[in-house]
Amino acid sequence: MRINFNQKGSGKFGVLVATIIVILLIYAIVKYMPVKLNAYEFQDYMEKIARDPYYSNEKLVRSALLQKASEMRIPLQDSDIKVSISQAGCDIDVRYKVTIETPFMKKTLDFNPRVSEKRIY
Repeated sequence: MRINFNQKGSGKFGVLVATIIVILLIYAIVKYMPVKLNAYEFQDYMEKIARDPYYSNEKLVRSALLQKASEMRIPLQDSDIKVSISQAGCDIDVRYKVTIETPFMKKTLDFNPRVSEKRIY
């Protein structure tokens, strides 16, 4: 068996670059996906609250949303919530920002879920 020491190793470099790209992609997915999934879950909860006649005034809606945001670790404050309740339905507008930090950068994502639902009586 003969060993050839003249090879350039360019195939190894390509595999290294591809591996680094895959690792960075997986890292980005692990950082961003929970934030995005929380946003979708919070919007579903907002729709549930808007449909439920138990939440008959703005104070109840705000307290329920703030409690859920706290459970989900969403940085939400009372001033970020706008609620309008009428006989026809409930409108909820929420605005918040989530900052994702990585060793390479800091990214702030803006979320503005809005819900307008008719009440079920």
